[in-house]
Amino acid sequence: MTLQEIITYALVAVAVAYLIKKYFFKKKKKGNCADDDCGCH
Repeated sequence: MTLQEIITYALVAVAVAYLIKKYFFKKKKKGNCADDDCGCH
């Protein structure tokens, strides 16, 4: 495995972790809001 592959896989892993954190943990926070759009995203 070359250095370029290691860097690429690391960046992909960071991107996937960021997307999972952004979209899945956001839904948990949203449950604390009222039913209407209260602006806490």
